[in-house]
Amino acid sequence: MGCGASAPKAPEVIIPDPGFEQCVFAIRSSGLFSDDHTVYQGETDDDSKKWFFINKTGSFWTGNAEVMLENFQRGWNPEKPQQGQVLWSAQFSDKPDFQKFHKAPTIVYNPYVSGFFATAPMGERPDADYFKAAPWGMNDAGWRRVMKWKVSQSARINGGTRMPGRSFTLQAFITGTSVCDYDKWQDHEGHQKWKRQEAEFVDTAQFQLTDMHSGQPVAQWWFPGDLAGDGDLEQNNPLFYMKLNGGWMSMKPVVWSGQGWDPTLSLLIAYFCCYEYAPWAVKKDLNNDFPDDPTGWPGYS
Repeated sequence: MGCGASAPKAPEVIIPDPGFEQCVFAIRSSGLFSDDHTVYQGETDDDSKKWFFINKTGSFWTGNAEVMLENFQRGWNPEKPQQGQVLWSAQFSDKPDFQKFHKAPTIVYNPYVSGFFATAPMGERPDADYFKAAPWGMNDAGWRRVMKWKVSQSARINGGTRMPGRSFTLQAFITGTSVCDYDKWQDHEGHQKWKRQEAEFVDTAQFQLTDMHSGQPVAQWWFPGDLAGDGDLEQNNPLFYMKLNGGWMSMKPVVWSGQGWDPTLSLLIAYFCCYEYAPWAVKKDLNNDFPDDPTGWPGYS
């Protein structure tokens, strides 16, 4: 994860922090193998428009992580001369804890209860939809297994130079589906064995931002997951509007802050939605636990 030594070079002319006006940000990775991100003013990554630095640190073993949104006004901390002023910080775990349900032919699946909405914002898809969207060779109508899963995550966001003393909690409730296709094969000794292919999909992601002082939610929103399409995607909620050119795997999101919100808070929350809690980020820690045999445990009856 990031460290002070990986901080990008400051621009020749440092752009002042914004007020509460609406702003446009472009978020880019700070390096090929870096967990840190550089934020630019406007829609492009012109070096002269460097505005902020999102510095991620943490422990690989525990999963405890922190991100700090810094400007390029450096030199205030003699122990970390490359650190800018910290506008916001957020503490969270980047190793989610999944709850799983393995479906079987004779079991009726009850969808997971909605996270923050009275009813689920998006209905369940038929199992066949996932096999159609899976990699080649998985939609052959052979032996199949399906697993439903959900994960709840949260990040505590603390004000630094922006809104000192203010704290928010960002909660994420994400549901998904994993599918497995089985095919028989015979080894050189004539023994029948199974080989399997697996694919994972995020169905929906729901979010809620809560003011820690009042304990009241101040914003709720959701967005569809992997099956929303392969083209460009958009997210629109009270805090920000975001374009993801190329879909969820886009590494070049552009963010417009929401009216009436601190634009730097909007920026940090948009970062969580398109990086820490994006479908690809959630799935990288998922273990499907499908059995070697399609009639095996767990869940078959």
